[in-house]
Amino acid sequence: MRFILVLLALLLASVSAFAECGFLLWAEDSWTQSGDKGTSTWLNWKLIETKSSLAQCEASSRAKIKSVAEAIRKSGHDDKVEIKGNIVHTEVIRNNSFSFHTTRYLCVPDSIDPRPKSP
Repeated sequence: MRFILVLLALLLASVSAFAECGFLLWAEDSWTQSGDKGTSTWLNWKLIETKSSLAQCEASSRAKIKSVAEAIRKSGHDDKVEIKGNIVHTEVIRNNSFSFHTTRYLCVPDSIDPRPKSP
C-alpha cells in the first residue's frame, strides 16, 4: 500500500511539473550575402520571449512575423518579402550583390534548447 501511495505522489508531481512548463519563442536567423568580395553565410539563434502556454507562444510568433514583414515592406526598399508559415524570407538584389535573410520562429517547451549542438 505504501508503494502505491509513493507511486501516486510521484505521478502527481510529474503531472504538475508538466502543467507548469512554459514555452519559449526562438528565432533562427540565417543570412547569405554575396558581392565583390565573395559570399558569406551566418546563422544565429535568439531567444525572443517566454509564454505560459503553447497557444500564447504561437500567437506571439504570428504577431512577430506580421510585425517584421510590415516593417520590411514599409522600409521603402524594393526588398522581396515572403511569409511561409513560421518563416519570413527576404531577398535584396542591388547592382552586383544580393542578400538573403530567413528568420524561422519556433515555439518549444522551456526544457528544450533547439540550437544545434557544437561538435
